[in-house]
Amino acid sequence: MATNGNGFGPHSKLDSSPPSDGRSKRYSRRRKCLVCGGITLAVLVVIGILLLILALTVFKPKSPVISIDSVQLQSFNVSLNLLSPRLELGLTMWVSVYNPNRASFKYTNSTSVITYHGDEVGNARIPAGEIGARGREKFPTDVSIQAMQIVGNSNLLPDVASGSIPISTRTVVSGRVNVLNVIKRHATSTSVCNVTISVASRNVQDFKCSHKTKL
Repeated sequence: MATNGNGFGPHSKLDSSPPSDGRSKRYSRRRKCLVCGGITLAVLVVIGILLLILALTVFKPKSPVISIDSVQLQSFNVSLNLLSPRLELGLTMWVSVYNPNRASFKYTNSTSVITYHGDEVGNARIPAGEIGARGREKFPTDVSIQAMQIVGNSNLLPDVASGSIPISTRTVVSGRVNVLNVIKRHATSTSVCNVTISVASRNVQDFKCSHKTKL
């Protein structure tokens, strides 16, 4: 059989396949990428689980608590003259709002409604504000009383004769709890107080409050 000058037969070919170490390097890089991607995904999953656990435990939203710490009688004068009955009544309530959350609580303008034997006779305004994590805000609020509505109530004469005038307050504060700008929950706190004013001493004789929260 004839051969060419290089000593190869007519059907002989040079081996042009790439070296095996090139395929090995590409496989190694691809494997490293898969491993890095898997680790990154696992870390993200762990972080997500931790955030979920914190959101359901430590950072779980809780309702704020509003309370009336004290009621002060600023002015009181009553005259039951049949021709011109008159009543002067001025109150100041010290309102306390506690935020038990590890996040801020921002509340809107609120109102405290004053009633006398079921009839609305006044109100107090509570301005909007924000309380930091586990913070407490305490402030006075003046109560605006519509005295003529009390004078026109048929229960006033018996109450004055008994020596005490009962009034009730219902205070509602509504707002939003913001946890890490991720969890935002609406929250409402309500406080209902029964206040007894002594006619003889012209002072607050007693007051009792109950609280209710809603998230």
